[in-house]
Amino acid sequence: MIDKIILLTLINMILLTGCASKSSRQKMEERNSSARPRHAAYAAEGFTMDHRSPEPRAYRAWDFYYKHCTLVSRNPWPTRAEYDCSEPE
Repeated sequence: MIDKIILLTLINMILLTGCASKSSRQKMEERNSSARPRHAAYAAEGFTMDHRSPEPRAYRAWDFYYKHCTLVSRNPWPTRAEYDCSEPE
């Protein structure tokens, strides 16, 4: 009976020490090792994006001609047929 208690105590001690948390130094070293970027990150720094705007197209002036229209009816929602329009001058 005493042998079983000693055996269980030893097993518990081994399990408890095996599952112990890391020291603060081990935690710091783990953080520092994971903080290093991968090799591809250094290669990606060499790429640059060209954010310049494209060359503007040649400006072509358009001639706009507006008709002069007056409302003929008193309808609150007039249609196209209820306007009297003259050609541009």
